[in-house]
Amino acid sequence: MYNILDYITWRGDLNFALSPFNDVDNLILTELAYATMENIVSGLNSEKEITLKEFSSQYRKLKYNQSYMANDPQPLISATGKSKRFGNIKLKYYVNEVNQEKEVQFSAVTFILDYKHCYVAFRGTDNSLVGWREDFILSYADESNGQNKSIEYLNYVGNNTDKNIIVGGHSKGGNFAIYASAFCQKKVSKKIKRVYSNDGPGFNQSVTEKSGYKEILPKVKLIIPEDSIIGIIMSNTEKKSVVKSNARGIKQHNPYTWSVIGTRFEKARGQSKSSLLMDDAIDRWARSMTRQQRENVICAVFNSLEASGAETFTELNSNKKIYYSKVIKSLFALNGDTKKEIMAGAVNLAKAGKDVLLEEAQKSLNTLIKSKSR
Repeated sequence: MYNILDYITWRGDLNFALSPFNDVDNLILTELAYATMENIVSGLNSEKEITLKEFSSQYRKLKYNQSYMANDPQPLISATGKSKRFGNIKLKYYVNEVNQEKEVQFSAVTFILDYKHCYVAFRGTDNSLVGWREDFILSYADESNGQNKSIEYLNYVGNNTDKNIIVGGHSKGGNFAIYASAFCQKKVSKKIKRVYSNDGPGFNQSVTEKSGYKEILPKVKLIIPEDSIIGIIMSNTEKKSVVKSNARGIKQHNPYTWSVIGTRFEKARGQSKSSLLMDDAIDRWARSMTRQQRENVICAVFNSLEASGAETFTELNSNKKIYYSKVIKSLFALNGDTKKEIMAGAVNLAKAGKDVLLEEAQKSLNTLIKSKSR
């Protein structure tokens, strides 16, 4: 199977005028949004731009290292920087905020593709505990702080450009892309030509019932791998483009594993059975708890993780004996009702998974019996 790096080798010599922007280009830009851009790309208060070729050079000089990430952007930074297709793309308006007190992990950057188009990329979940906390907040809150910031960011870009806008993101960034596009200013919305969510989670019913969400759906393209887990969480547009991957399970969330043929992704027949079963199990688990119960459990678990003093999962795993002992101590210190809610949440999740598997086994058995009785 070929992936996005192979695509750059094959198509990297043609600019967007000769070969129009496509779904694969979209995924590449959302992956580049994970790159550390501090001290290289200008922020919102500056119109200064830097080409991807120049960015790649500066990234190397500053010796940034993101190898702790499964989807380390460094190979892509190097490949795109050397290519004619991506090397002249300009970057600007970089923002990055990770704030534990405000429960927000938000980052975005704007790519100027040519004189007609720009791509607004929202970063997905990083390695921080607060980033993962915000992911889970999406399961009960009407709006997260990150979602609110995504609207502010898109409005800023939209009001400062006369270009057509493409919006996208990977993982939580895909959620932000849809949310910002749905609820941005009308004059900005008119400039949006396409919205991409690359294996991004969906939304609460309180969001999907709003007119802004329904109006943006015709412009949305949701792309998920066949074993998708993240991209099936909560409600999302039913129009899913399912692609093949050279990995299995949760590892398919990594953009480097998606199969590319020419200028498109290799289509899968549909979601795998494991993805559909997981989808059903998660839905049953969510319905087994009230919104308040979900909030209580999520807050308690992440408060305990943060009580360890670690700020990232890498840090948490660097000295498991010290950090996890603090986490366990914090969990034991919780009041009785909260402990019961956490246990109930775990039991309900296990039960939902068990029920789905039993029902699937019964269906398979019935099918086998019918086939033998013919």
